[in-house]
Amino acid sequence: MRPPTRIIPPCTWNSFAPPPVDHLYFEGGALFPFRPRVDGFDPVQGWWLAEMALLAYCNQAQVAVELERAGWQLAAWLHDDTTGTQGFVARSDDAQLVAFRGTEIRPHDGGDNVLKDILTDIRLPIEHTGWLPNVGGTHKGFSQALDSVWNALSGAILKGDEAPPLWLAGHSLGGALATLAALRLDQVQGLYTYGSPRVGNARFARHFQAPTYRVVHREDPVTDLPFTWWWLGHYRHVGQPVHIDAEGKLHFPAQLGNRAKAMFEATLRNLLEGNFDPLQLDGPATIPRPVADHSPLYYALRMWNHLVATAPSM
Repeated sequence: MRPPTRIIPPCTWNSFAPPPVDHLYFEGGALFPFRPRVDGFDPVQGWWLAEMALLAYCNQAQVAVELERAGWQLAAWLHDDTTGTQGFVARSDDAQLVAFRGTEIRPHDGGDNVLKDILTDIRLPIEHTGWLPNVGGTHKGFSQALDSVWNALSGAILKGDEAPPLWLAGHSLGGALATLAALRLDQVQGLYTYGSPRVGNARFARHFQAPTYRVVHREDPVTDLPFTWWWLGHYRHVGQPVHIDAEGKLHFPAQLGNRAKAMFEATLRNLLEGNFDPLQLDGPATIPRPVADHSPLYYALRMWNHLVATAPSM
């Protein structure tokens, strides 16, 4: 007998804009404990890290409470008012983890949080890093965002031969920041990103060595951004693609096709037909599917359903 799968709800603005109000973080974690030293893609880790990436959208107080319930402690809260970067470092008895929040779309504090993340996202030019020579170029906005919390992050990571395994996770912009952090940090056990955009150029991708699983839900268009056009800097992805299909099954293709075109077409069609209002964040209107595929809640629910579908009967 296996634990039940979880219902994938209709994606309205209310459920799309994280953090979800009624989500039970790490529910079922006692049945599938975190695996500190597992190698290769692992369904248990895939679910735990999707939950961590979703939790990163919450405020510091809730993050601390939810981590403690799951057997973790908040080791450091990462936040910078100027860039809007947010994340946390967590520790358990036998592991340590860094998770970054993605782009916010639910305004608070006057809406400045949304504007700061948008400004980070659109700083597209490739810049060559000064902190690690000869590794190629990275997205200027993402690099500046990580720089703004780097001292706090680096100071909270346990280092040395006796340090517990280090894991990184993030959704959307958070996945991009986790990718950059994985290049800077030593002895990364694994990196899982969910709906992450591209981070650096081809040279960066060739130098990137951390074990990485780049999870893409259906036609999530953000994973096809920034485009690979030469005048933007020849952006390239890193890691093993993991594609979640319409039925929730996972596939491990060599590469994935273009999803951004489907998103733009669907968004335009729905706007013209009046099917949703992009300015109404708490309304009942359904978001067009390619956009909805980017929801961090969907990533967490899909990873749970895959875990229970592939787990041995209990």
